[in-house]
Amino acid sequence: MTHEQLLLVVGAGGFGREVYTWLSQTIKDDPKYKIAGFLDDNVAKAQEELDKRRYPHEVVGTIQDYHPQGNESLVMGIFGPVAKKKCVEQLRKRGARFYTLVHPDTIIGHDVRIGEGCVICPYCVLANDSKIGNFISLNTNSTIGHDSDIGDFTSINGGVEITGEVKVGSQCFFGVGAVVINRCTIGDRTVVGAGSVVIRNVGSDITVFGNPAKTVKGI
Repeated sequence: MTHEQLLLVVGAGGFGREVYTWLSQTIKDDPKYKIAGFLDDNVAKAQEELDKRRYPHEVVGTIQDYHPQGNESLVMGIFGPVAKKKCVEQLRKRGARFYTLVHPDTIIGHDVRIGEGCVICPYCVLANDSKIGNFISLNTNSTIGHDSDIGDFTSINGGVEITGEVKVGSQCFFGVGAVVINRCTIGDRTVVGAGSVVIRNVGSDITVFGNPAKTVKGI
């Protein structure tokens, strides 16, 4: 007998609503899973947005008051690395479990490792022997090259090209269309601006922008 697993999307903002769509498509033929709704700390505003856009599920509670049930798993719909990490840490203390969402239109190479609580959106490519850490958000049409290693809680916007043998630290943020040339290393908590091209190693706790990418400020 199959026991139904309930899935709750954490966050009902723009990215959370995207995640809801990709999750719906991913589990549509799997009777084991059912979407139970959203968690969001601003219930009234979030529900107003869902109603306005005619989503079939509601905000069923807040993140701060959520206590997991045995048949529930959470899907991370928060994109910002700092907020995402803080939220996960709070929920884990209460025993929450997290579902890893890999959309069926993802292309996955040989020996790719994907961590807990990731969200891999449609039309992404994970090339062979790459390692995707825990709670990575990888938006549509992005590529992770062969033998690359992406650190926990990093968020990568759409159309990003991370080429082969790149090492990315934890809690990094990549703007849309950024490119990282092969064998570069990027430190922790670093922001790579939209459209930037990283051609050399980048340290931690800085923002880089441009082609070639240069430091514009410390965080």
